[in-house]
Amino acid sequence: MKYFLLILISSFSAFAQIDQFQGYLGTSLFPANEKIGISGVPENYFAKYRPAINIGGGVSFFLNDNFRFSANIEYSNSSKTGYKLNLLNILPSLNYHFGSFDNKVSPYIGVSGNISFVSIKQEAYSRVIQRDSAYYIQSSGNISSNPVLIREEYFNILFVPVFGGGLSAGVDLKLTEKFGVFVQGNYNVLLTNSAKLIKENLDNNKSNMINTSIIIGIRYRRI
Repeated sequence: MKYFLLILISSFSAFAQIDQFQGYLGTSLFPANEKIGISGVPENYFAKYRPAINIGGGVSFFLNDNFRFSANIEYSNSSKTGYKLNLLNILPSLNYHFGSFDNKVSPYIGVSGNISFVSIKQEAYSRVIQRDSAYYIQSSGNISSNPVLIREEYFNILFVPVFGGGLSAGVDLKLTEKFGVFVQGNYNVLLTNSAKLIKENLDNNKSNMINTSIIIGIRYRRI
């Protein structure tokens, strides 16, 4: 019972220190180049995804007049032919504001960590990849090796923990003493090559997951 009370008191104490709540919507863009290797197999399985839909929210703490620490939870999903991708991200970040939080317009830059729970579903399907004319098989002469048939096997991996980080830049626009809006751009990297379960299922993949995103949100400040 006493441990429960300690946890409860600690939770109320942490809540009391929260300076700001935020929520946002956005989209993420993935690379267009699959980096087709010499064998004709893609080496970046995290390319060519459709723009993802992002929804998130969290809390912020003002450390001083210029620095803000934020903690957000974000959900994203996307798809492409044969694949579905879902991400549940925990995003701690440290932002530096050029000027006071009380300014009507407050631009900022930031750095973030990322603990992402990655789910990937791959359907069983076949596809033909048309390789660049620069690829050849060396035999009695230069024989073009286009096209290449690739057969993908079914798998479904859920909530694989992956670490990463990112950089961001944005601007806060103060509307009232309590409410404001913000726009933020992000560059994100997830170290998917270090995740054993992902490597086992995407054994030809040689690239980490990279995306750029833009989010638009609203902030509520406790005063």
